[in-house]
Amino acid sequence: MNISEKITLLIVDDVPNNLILLGSLLKDEYEIKVANNGQNALEIAQSNPPPDLILLDVVMPDIDGYEVCRRLKENEITKHIPVIFLTAKLGIDDEAKGLALGAIDYLVKPIVPLVVKSRIHAHLSTKKMNDALYSKVSHTQKIESIVQLTAGVAHEFNNILGCMLGYNEMNEWISEDMTDDNLKSDLAKNTKQIDIAGKRAAALIEKMLIYCRQDTTKENIVIRPIAAIIDDILAELRHRLPNQIEIKVQLNSKKEIQIDAGDLHQILTNLIENSISAMKASGGVMTISSEIVEGLNHHCSACAATIKGDFIELSVSDEGHGIESNVIKKIFDPFFTTKEVGEGTGLGLSTVSGMVHNYSGHILVDSKQGQGAKFKLVFPILIDAIDDKN
Repeated sequence: MNISEKITLLIVDDVPNNLILLGSLLKDEYEIKVANNGQNALEIAQSNPPPDLILLDVVMPDIDGYEVCRRLKENEITKHIPVIFLTAKLGIDDEAKGLALGAIDYLVKPIVPLVVKSRIHAHLSTKKMNDALYSKVSHTQKIESIVQLTAGVAHEFNNILGCMLGYNEMNEWISEDMTDDNLKSDLAKNTKQIDIAGKRAAALIEKMLIYCRQDTTKENIVIRPIAAIIDDILAELRHRLPNQIEIKVQLNSKKEIQIDAGDLHQILTNLIENSISAMKASGGVMTISSEIVEGLNHHCSACAATIKGDFIELSVSDEGHGIESNVIKKIFDPFFTTKEVGEGTGLGLSTVSGMVHNYSGHILVDSKQGQGAKFKLVFPILIDAIDDKN
């Protein structure tokens, strides 16, 4: 993506010719907004979306550039917008004052087109990297908070649930000594339903704890063939597979992913269960495949990191209802789900993302509404996994 794509610049100057000159110079690369006074500039800067960078004249009537900059930096909406001052005369005191107020640079009039373009491009590149870093840090802090909360809630519920299931088991023993067959039958039905609900709750709690336990500190990693793990999963889920769903498995047997078998089982189980849910109404084909992908150049759908190079790709695709494009960026957030209440926890894909990234992997999602979905897990090709030809 080019740095100038969809980027908006706000040019502020009280001299119309200066606005025309800068606008003409930059309009082919950027979307241009202009303001001929400080108050107008402040209003445009607070619009939605705000500009990505502001070129701000220092000398203006009513509100000068320094005051505009000060107000921009005091406002939560505008404080992160880079400001470059435009001035006809630059002294050391002027430069120090502007930088102290939060400006990132000065451009001296009359402007030099090449200098203007290079400075803007450099500062926008820096802003892009800073924004990405800020987003990643914010997301990490959010995840850490959710993990701590989830672990605490899961452990508390686990204690309560253990007590409930224990008393329910005692009820089963008591019912064996009852002489009233009708009462005994009713009690047996009730205890069975409590046991079913309790085990469902226990499974949910286990999912929450698995989500919280994600780490890369395992001392003993057990590697198993992908095909064997898939066979185990399909055997476990066989009772849930509608007749109208066909499963195809197409694996590259020459390469195995260097990932713990238990973790891979958990990852694939979540993806396969999601595909079953997506196709349970209409049916279709689910394909589980692996291959070597060379020269990949993409962005991870979960963490947005750039992925370049050669990878082992493991994918699960279906012909279900698909995922809306504006939803894809949310599906890896903890507790986000598009399923009906009671049908999903919102932890499945978040757990998948955490486990995949623990092994230096990434996730790519290809999907359109009504056209199915394909989840591609890409893992680095480690030395131990390279075949004989290399």
